[in-house]
Amino acid sequence: TLSRVGMLAGILTLLSGTALAHDPGLSAVEVRVLENRIVAEVSFAPQDLEQVKPLVGSSLLTIEDSDGALQLSSFSLKSSDPNSVHYLLEFSNSNKDSLRISAPVLANLPRGHKQFCSVYDVENRLLTERMYSAESNALPLDVGSSSSHTKSIFRFLLLGIEHIVTGYDHLAFLL
Repeated sequence: TLSRVGMLAGILTLLSGTALAHDPGLSAVEVRVLENRIVAEVSFAPQDLEQVKPLVGSSLLTIEDSDGALQLSSFSLKSSDPNSVHYLLEFSNSNKDSLRISAPVLANLPRGHKQFCSVYDVENRLLTERMYSAESNALPLDVGSSSSHTKSIFRFLLLGIEHIVTGYDHLAFLL
């Protein structure tokens, strides 16, 4: 029995190394669909940005309509501090009812990195929210309609459950 206790203690010690909490990374995008342009602010933690620095620019965010990609007309560093870096992107607006917003940069960030995207209309009303990941980094958007707040809360609840249940480190921690 003493050998079994020792073996169990060894296994638990090995598992505890993978059961430590982690920060998978979180970035944010706030998009405003205005009458003559679309303005997006993309924010990253400095440590996340280091991994994608060569891709900064047109790969941070793409916006398409039924005719293809919208022209990136302006790109600038809005602000930077020890906790976050903010970029400002402006796109031409095609004034079409249907857009597709995607974040191709997420494919180059560590597995588990999430990006929260909020889209507002010209009157600052929330049109939709979405949590992007490398596997799901595009948002189809009907500019003429708005989503309900309840749907957003339900999506975040499902995302949290999925994160806990599919994370082997979370399961090892619970074990």
